Amino acid sequence: ETRNVADELNGTAQRLKEITVSNNDLSRDQMASIEETSATMEQMSSSTRAIADQARHQDKLSDQNSTAIANLADLAKRIENLSREASEQGKRTMDYARNGQSELSSTAEIIAGISERSARITEFVTVINDIADKTNLLALNAAIEAARAGEEGRGFSVVADEVGKLAELSSQNAREIGALIRDSSSVTEDGVQSIQRTLEAIEGILKGIKDIAAMNAEVYTLVQDQTQSSSEVNGQMQKIQMFAREMRDATAEQLQGASEILSSVDSLSKGSEEFMQGSEKLVQEGQKLADLSDRLLKRLRTFESSES
Repeated sequence: ETRNVADELNGTAQRLKEITVSNNDLSRDQMASIEETSATMEQMSSSTRAIADQARHQDKLSDQNSTAIANLADLAKRIENLSREASEQGKRTMDYARNGQSELSSTAEIIAGISERSARITEFVTVINDIADKTNLLALNAAIEAARAGEEGRGFSVVADEVGKLAELSSQNAREIGALIRDSSSVTEDGVQSIQRTLEAIEGILKGIKDIAAMNAEVYTLVQDQTQSSSEVNGQMQKIQMFAREMRDATAEQLQGASEILSSVDSLSKGSEEFMQGSEKLVQEGQKLADLSDRLLKRLRTFESSES
């Protein structure tokens, strides 16, 4: 019977040891879970603080945005007035450009007429050159005939010589006039081309002014729409500001709750640590009990052997 009791005691000690080891393992798992939960709660708390900071920042931004929107509405009104003035100024500028275009067109026609007359004068100079060449040739022939006539042709020779000089002078003057006319024609042609380019530039300016006028009209319409939208946005910003304040208050409450949970988790962690320490002591005591049971069984076997 004593042997049976010793066997049961040994079995109980072994089971107690196994249970204690199992509890110890569970305690470690629980500690790991608690540490993980604590880290998660710390992260949640940090995120909540960040959200609270963002909520406060959003509240400030809402105030700033409300002020900015009010300033934007004033600016939109000023832009509206400036757009109207720019449109009127654009119309006046277009009228000036059209008048300038008309004047340049008239000037181009006048220069074209001058160029045409210069061409006719060039034709006259050509005729004068031909006449001078022919006169010079006639004077040369007359000088030859006067030389043949001898003393009687001396006076005629003098006249022929003077006629030749006059013909040469006329030819030289005609060449100089021709050169001046060619220079004048070149300058006139450059002037015509310059005026033509200016007219094209003015046409581009007119087109640009028309485009600007159209854009000003579009801007004017957009500014009117913006003024109305600014009023609507201001109302929405007030709602956002209210939501931001509510979120700020809610995150403050959430942060307080997270702090309380962290405190509870910390207490649970300490309790689990104490439990694990107790389990380790229990394992040690269970091991001692198992050792004592083994020693008791050995002595019983020795005692039974001695009796037999």
